Amino acid sequence: MGVNVSRKCKTACGKVDDLSMVKTLLLNPKGSRDEEKLNQAMINACRDGRDDIVSLLIEYDVSINVTDKDGKSALMVACNAQKETIVALLVSREDLEVNATDAEEKTALHVACLVGHAGIVDKLIFRGSNVDAKDKTGCTAIMVCILYGHDTLAMQLIDNSKDIDATDTNGVTALKYAIWWGRNQVAGYLMQNGAQVCTPDEKGKTVLMYTCLYGNDACFELCLQHGADVNVKNLKGKTALMYACEYGRQNIVVSLLQRDELDINACDEKKKTALMYACCTLHLKFIFLLLNHSKIDIDARDRDGKTALMYSCEMGYLFYADILLKQDGIDADAVDEDGKTALMYACQNGNAALVQRLIQHGVNTNAMDWDNKNAYLYAAHGGHQIVMLTLLQNGANLSSLHGSTYQNEDGENDSEVKSCLLGTLACVSAVGEILSIFG
Repeated sequence: MGVNVSRKCKTACGKVDDLSMVKTLLLNPKGSRDEEKLNQAMINACRDGRDDIVSLLIEYDVSINVTDKDGKSALMVACNAQKETIVALLVSREDLEVNATDAEEKTALHVACLVGHAGIVDKLIFRGSNVDAKDKTGCTAIMVCILYGHDTLAMQLIDNSKDIDATDTNGVTALKYAIWWGRNQVAGYLMQNGAQVCTPDEKGKTVLMYTCLYGNDACFELCLQHGADVNVKNLKGKTALMYACEYGRQNIVVSLLQRDELDINACDEKKKTALMYACCTLHLKFIFLLLNHSKIDIDARDRDGKTALMYSCEMGYLFYADILLKQDGIDADAVDEDGKTALMYACQNGNAALVQRLIQHGVNTNAMDWDNKNAYLYAAHGGHQIVMLTLLQNGANLSSLHGSTYQNEDGENDSEVKSCLLGTLACVSAVGEILSIFG
């Protein structure tokens, strides 16, 4: 157990780094000498690379396991200062506690990896440092090397590790760290040495999903070569393809779509498919890529009954809707759990060009949702007069609105909707009809 050097001692004795001062302190008999000052002298000498002082202190039985106020041992101080000669001197001692930890539960090996000193790391490993020891955050020395870009050291530690799949407190492995930080050489070496590519973290994310999240194409292909499952889902039901579509990873999407085992219509916990994710982004190419797949289900519905076309109309993406409407067999009049159609979403959005495109396709302009509201009322509620006129010019039947209501948040008939309806219909000489509807 190391002896702690207090802050008070450090302040009182200043820098105990002069050889003659240390000799003076050692002249006193062991029972009466100032051990705190001598311990501080050990820390200072390790930091400053004074092997002469360290050797003298060792000769006079001053503890080499002394720690500073932060719990860092003399060995850690020497590692942090990159004093390889001092480290060599300390690791030669049988009484050295090579795996001692500081207040953050870091070992000397953690410290040496942080500064990236290969010679010191060699000496610590030879002396028996625990390569798989974890600090408070669960980080191993391998993870530290990856974080600070010391790839060669990381691979050296991998060779000496007994648990390369160790996880930090968030369930993240060294392999995921390597993918996250783009250390592709280390990631490949981990996989070559048997690192698991299918083990999920605490949120169910696999290594393959991490490559999609961070756009690491090279590691993505390596994961596939080492048996990654392309259809595995995280805790929310998302697949690698959904992540790739959501984050715009075109090369990964292309590669996934070439896999025979891919379930392109897999859905997450909300029953959203990859196509729906693509329809909510600005990655137009993905729509083409997904629709060209022979097994794509363009009319798949999410938990709320919404289709990819509805998502496109809700987002106001005319180009996406246009591409979808050109697909054979698409059900453009499909309804969701509330009875809403793609046209209603487009009218609510107020996109006149999108409404016109849906009408050109032949959608039903007079369909009613479960609350007896049609596309015209959705447009009216948003004050989208151009959309309302477009509907009227293309067969919207206002007689279907008799007896229907469009209520505001207070449950009352919305006067703004009535006003909008009157203003629009004045242009088409239908004021009387609207008045008869609202009374």
